[in-house]
Amino acid sequence: MTAVDIFWTYLQMPSAQVAVVFPFFLSLCALVLSSRVPLVIMLWWAVFTGVSSLTARWVHSPDGNELFIVPWFLLLVVVTSYFGHRWSPAHAYSLSFLSVFCVDVWQAYLLSLTGVIPSTGFFYGVGGAGFGDGLFLMPFAAVALVGYIAWRRGEVSLMQLFARKGRGHHASPHP
Repeated sequence: MTAVDIFWTYLQMPSAQVAVVFPFFLSLCALVLSSRVPLVIMLWWAVFTGVSSLTARWVHSPDGNELFIVPWFLLLVVVTSYFGHRWSPAHAYSLSFLSVFCVDVWQAYLLSLTGVIPSTGFFYGVGGAGFGDGLFLMPFAAVALVGYIAWRRGEVSLMQLFARKGRGHHASPHP
């Protein structure tokens, strides 16, 4: 089997479709259709994604390998939202997913270099828990927390949380 065949087989797994393929394309669509992400947010994304990668921890057991990731970018989203930064749900979801996704793939690759898992299919563990995987759940938590904070601060009503107006991360005359 070639590496492409192995990757294609992985993408056809239900757990990978739920926790990787669907959120990945949803994130790409959200970024394309939403307003531009400011450079400072992208820099913070890179820093906090790096910190998440450095603080990720593998737990090895006879049942398998588990990766625990501290989603530091989610913490940044929540703290800045609490202190008044207005995150669009599209940016909160997509950047949170891509942060954890990059850490997950990188950590799986590093584990394959140690020989614990085969290097040709190192990505098989990414999103392996399907609906229960943090890769699937964490971006929804980011959106829920940002919405909850905005609602509690009185910035939006429950109906406004789901409206399409104000798609940017802050109020701006530019679309």
